[in-house]
Amino acid sequence: MVNILNVYDSVYGNTKEIAEYFDKHLQRKEHAVVTADVKDVREELIQKADFFVLGCPTHFWRPSKDMARFISKIFRLRVHEKYALVYDTHLHNLFSGSASGKMARMLFSLKFKMLNKGEGFIVEGTKGPLRLGEVHKVEMLAARVVSYLGGLDMENLHTPGFVL
Repeated sequence: MVNILNVYDSVYGNTKEIAEYFDKHLQRKEHAVVTADVKDVREELIQKADFFVLGCPTHFWRPSKDMARFISKIFRLRVHEKYALVYDTHLHNLFSGSASGKMARMLFSLKFKMLNKGEGFIVEGTKGPLRLGEVHKVEMLAARVVSYLGGLDMENLHTPGFVL
């Protein structure tokens, strides 16, 4: 069993919706999953987690301030060499940018083993909803995570890097 901390920041509910889909799919495989708003995560949850799923909206090509603070808290707690997957929600236009790549680089610098370089989910407008087909992308990504987690030996972490 893997201890999964599924953390999201959401302004209009789109990122929360994705986090809830991850929760649903990861719970099915009997992993210990805690899904929480980034503002509500206690330090002991961070310390106990083996695997992090982090998602937030893109704000000016960057993670939300609360998610950036959360990743800084991981650093301050000296949590490293864990596993993570990151995603963001953003508009589909030339100027929207993406936060997930920056989040992945921040965690990689903490020697996290990243399961992706960042995934983006498109919202139709500032307030949403998610674009048609994005939920299917979440389900496919969650299935890849479940498959990967099935083969993990949590007692013997290996060299950080991108694996999916």
